[in-house]
Amino acid sequence: MDREVIEKAKNGDIKAFEAIYATYAGFVFNVVFGIVQNRDSAEDVTQQLFIRLYDKLRSFRYGARLKTYIYRMAVNMAINEYKRLRRQRKRLVSMEEVGELHRLADRDAIQDGRDKELAYQLLSRLSPEHRTVIVLREMEGLSYEDIASTLNININTVRSRLSRARQVLMAAFREIKDAR
Repeated sequence: MDREVIEKAKNGDIKAFEAIYATYAGFVFNVVFGIVQNRDSAEDVTQQLFIRLYDKLRSFRYGARLKTYIYRMAVNMAINEYKRLRRQRKRLVSMEEVGELHRLADRDAIQDGRDKELAYQLLSRLSPEHRTVIVLREMEGLSYEDIASTLNININTVRSRLSRARQVLMAAFREIKDAR
């Protein structure tokens, strides 16, 4: 994002803030949705994030890229929302949400309805921390360095979380496949 646009937005220029929103809203929604697995909650968190960003943007000091700052907010807010939802109720993955994953991720690896359902069943077995790194790496294509920066963790922690998440996913995949 152009520093001039950020400066204008910091000074209250609505058009500049709309440019920031247009640039990052889709990615924020995808990240949040990948973590919370609930469309309504993802929309709410995305909206709340940009409201919060509008208020906090004046204090943004360029210590990190705006992109990293926004993604860190998205991940933290998504994890909090996921925990809130989990406390409220145990939920099953609905077919509507499974279909939404395909539209949002638009990845070649997920080809048909059964694969999408399986992907969400597998993701639902991960802890929020493991799901977050998988979504950021595998669905959004962030580098290990960008994930570490986004989550404010060490790159080795990213590697270990990804490794553990993949192990859990493979074990869950074998379990589900054997049950079919």
